[in-house]
This record gives sequence, structure tokens and C-alpha cells, in this order.
Amino acid sequence: QFVARTIAADSSFLQLLPHPIISGQQTIKTTTDAIITKAMAQKLFGDEEPLGKIITFSTNVMLTVVGVIDNASTKSSIQSNNLY
Repeated sequence: QFVARTIAADSSFLQLLPHPIISGQQTIKTTTDAIITKAMAQKLFGDEEPLGKIITFSTNVMLTVVGVIDNASTKSSIQSNNLY
């Protein structure tokens, strides 16, 4: 367990603030999908493939990793070093 700053966003977030896709998909199709940054994938799973892995929040909400993204390709004041 560890503390992480997260952003809960709908599917339009990544259209407004594009991030290069590293693997998986760049769209959220269900409320249980999660797209995480490369840094968070490394922190959570090390060198293991993160796609399909389950993340459980302290509220017992379980999300499935469906995509991994890199840092934003545009300038932003939002630091995207955690989950989406």
C-alpha cells in the first residue's frame, strides 16, 4: 500500500491533454478501466506487463489497467505522474 495522487477523468481528458500511448489503449470504455503513466506502472508492477492487472483503491474499488501512457506531449500545469 502507498499514497498516490490520482485523477478521475472521463474519456475526453486524454483528448484535451494528449499523452503518447506506450501500450494498450488510450480510451476509457468502462468505469472500471484505468490508464496509468509509465512511472506509475513501474512503481506498481516493476518490469511486469501492467495491462490486465487489477489496482484496488482503499475504498475497495477495483480497476483494470487498460493502457500505459508517457508524459503529456503538450505543456500543462497538471503533472501526470500517477493514475488516470
